[in-house]
Amino acid sequence: MVGESYHSDQLERISGPEAAGEKQLVAELRREPRNPDDRDAIQVLINGGLVGYIPKEDAPDYQPELKAVESWGYTAQCPARLWWRREQHELVASVSLNLAEPGRIVSIVPRPVGELVLPPSRWFQVSGEAEHMDMLVPLLNRAYFPGRAFAYAQLELVDRTGPRSVIPIVVVRIGGGVVGELSRQTSARLKALLEPLRDAQVACYAEAELTGNALAAEVRVSLTMPEELRAGFVQQVEARLGRS
Repeated sequence: MVGESYHSDQLERISGPEAAGEKQLVAELRREPRNPDDRDAIQVLINGGLVGYIPKEDAPDYQPELKAVESWGYTAQCPARLWWRREQHELVASVSLNLAEPGRIVSIVPRPVGELVLPPSRWFQVSGEAEHMDMLVPLLNRAYFPGRAFAYAQLELVDRTGPRSVIPIVVVRIGGGVVGELSRQTSARLKALLEPLRDAQVACYAEAELTGNALAAEVRVSLTMPEELRAGFVQQVEARLGRS
């Protein structure tokens, strides 16, 4: 972010008496449409005080999602890091934000309340999107940032009968409709998690990113493989399966 030097009083208050250090904080993002210099200006506030702004070249891209958050009556927030040191009684400070890229702040499909959501980790490409443009185009039309949308996708394990064996495939659904599927290799790795959940009729979701337009679209999902899941999520799964 920019403009910290104009808000040293607020940064002095937040940093405290230590000569140097850093703090992990929560920042509030607030649009400032009446700013005489920039109608797209976005204030950054910490502990209720203004500490700077989103860079001018980035602020316009964040307007649609922040407007949506405001219209729902919520306050946009993100993690922030404050670093400072004092040189001859003068404060030198910098604030950085852990802020998602435009198009990945507000989901076009709400997070499923009370459902299992796989912790995000690595991105995996979905295949077969071209066969599901009738579903993808309306989803992309709801994007807050042109050509890019964030959503939650349901991972559905299905068994396909091949010429010699049954092949497990993970079908990806967004907004109730199929948008593609994962590769055989990725599907086979997810089977250990999704098969018992399917048998127990427990849905499992993952974060997804859609990019493209009316002519072509791509979908990626962020997945943690079963063998890499942390104990806390495994306990959630066991509880859903009635094993706790």
